[in-house]
Amino acid sequence: MTSKRAMWILLAAIVLLVVAGGVAFYIPYQRERAALEEFERIGVRVSSSSGGFWNTDSNDYGSIAVNFGGPQWLRNRVGDRWMQPFDRVSSVGLHHRARGWHSEGWHAELPADQEPFDAEILKLVQEMRREFPQMPNESKSRILPLLLQLRSIDWLSIDDDLLSDDQLSEIRARFPDIKIYIRHGDELINREWSPPAD
Repeated sequence: MTSKRAMWILLAAIVLLVVAGGVAFYIPYQRERAALEEFERIGVRVSSSSGGFWNTDSNDYGSIAVNFGGPQWLRNRVGDRWMQPFDRVSSVGLHHRARGWHSEGWHAELPADQEPFDAEILKLVQEMRREFPQMPNESKSRILPLLLQLRSIDWLSIDDDLLSDDQLSEIRARFPDIKIYIRHGDELINREWSPPAD
């Protein structure tokens, strides 16, 4: 009788462990999915990494690249939708204006004989960027909470007026291995961010 009871207790313990593990995995995934959907609502494009991080559409305030996770053979059998819990965010790029310098919108207007980072071209792009619509303040205030809901970020590229140094430090604390790049004002080149000295 006691061996039968011990077997039921062991079986119940195993079921509880499996359920607890599933919940511990599922809740962060659901939070991340909700954050990605909110990013899309405020104008940040979310795509698989195969789509390319720099292919920002003209109305986007940035781009989030998601890498496929889990075994490929399983993805082939069940499809991308069922494998989403195993996918991970690799990179996030956020801009205070729609259409960053890498957008397709300005390429057609550049002189064909000029190198991409010629000084005149940089000036032209900076002037064009000033014409693009700015991200609404309400959307800017949502950036930090949404970033902190993600399960992973390898690198973040962001305009300097979207997050403060304290907020960036909070992101670095949440994702210790993250690389953070900042674009100041109308500069076109991002610079690696480091916390200010105390």
